[in-house]
Amino acid sequence: MKQIKILFYLLTILIITACSNEQDPTIYIYADPSYSSCLDNEEAILNSPGSGDAPILNIGVGIESGDVALQWTNIQQVDFYELEECYCPDFTSEIYSYQLTETYLAVDWRTPTYFRVCAVINGIPTGWSNVKKNYH
Repeated sequence: MKQIKILFYLLTILIITACSNEQDPTIYIYADPSYSSCLDNEEAILNSPGSGDAPILNIGVGIESGDVALQWTNIQQVDFYELEECYCPDFTSEIYSYQLTETYLAVDWRTPTYFRVCAVINGIPTGWSNVKKNYH
């Protein structure tokens, strides 16, 4: 019986240790020194209109649901849209990229991220749209 208690005690310590080592990735974002410096130009970037031939990106919140969604203008004869998501408004940190045929996407509002979109027409991308932040 004493061996079972010791085994249970050791197993409990291992589980607690393993769980305490799991970290929210947003902790690393804010602890990363380059993250704070990439926010230096946030206001200017968010106020920039983007490339003239790119879709125009908008962000909205559902009145009833509270869901956050991105929506961009439709471009004729588009192959697909390339949407990028990044933790820095100047897109200098890790970028997540999505290829979409729709002109909208629901996004997570709990982690502050920035988005931009371009249209790909006949295999050639337009310039990047304006940048939008999902406010949390």
